[in-house]
Amino acid sequence: MVQKFYGLSLKSTSATRLYTNLDIPETWDLLHSHSTEEILPKMMEIDKSTQGTMEDQMFYRRRTLQELTGIRHDNPTDQDFVFTTIATIDRLEENIQWWYMSCDVCNKICTKESDSYYCSYCNKYPDCATPRYRIRLQISDHTGTTSCTLFDEEAKRMLNTSVSVLLESLDGKSQEVPKVIQQLCGQRLIFRFKLNNKNLTLGMQNYAVKKTFVPDDKLEMQYLVDKEEEDLMDDEVDNMLKKGTTKLDEQAKKVT
Repeated sequence: MVQKFYGLSLKSTSATRLYTNLDIPETWDLLHSHSTEEILPKMMEIDKSTQGTMEDQMFYRRRTLQELTGIRHDNPTDQDFVFTTIATIDRLEENIQWWYMSCDVCNKICTKESDSYYCSYCNKYPDCATPRYRIRLQISDHTGTTSCTLFDEEAKRMLNTSVSVLLESLDGKSQEVPKVIQQLCGQRLIFRFKLNNKNLTLGMQNYAVKKTFVPDDKLEMQYLVDKEEEDLMDDEVDNMLKKGTTKLDEQAKKVT
């Protein structure tokens, strides 16, 4: 039954019969006359690292820095290379400015030319350029040391202020590092990283920080206990498999 109000709607009754994918030539001709890519919306990828409870996110694919920096892959686009690690911020990387001017079109870095900013990516002088965070940190855990970078969105969330506000507070001394950024040193945080092609294929040790969490000591302790139990179970399984293999080898020797 078709009813018309402000548009068309379909309504079924008890006598309605539904047929699915009937082999009607005219229907298939109509479908094949249009590109599937045009009529079907693309499914959005779900970022699994952002799903679940906060606890789930804090321990998503947890790795030590030694494990993280050792990850390599020839085809990074085929898999999810998002990991978390818990580490301490040791210091700010030297000789790297904590902010940059970005093109409002592509968000890439702009260089100062006379009184204007030039974007080499867009190959033009953008109408507007905006200061953004780029804070390079050296971090460490009990297994190793590496560097990572906090970009605008996450840095703004952590510091609860924008680059523009901090620059204004420096009275033109834009090369100085504000105290609120210096106070990041010594903090122990959980970092969520998404490894890029250079990390995975070239082993470059500068990781983009997607999000940070303040660790919960009780949860961290429970995680360590659970991991230790899991490792013990894995060892037991390995020993059982080794014993089984040894027995099979002994039986094979007896037969021969």
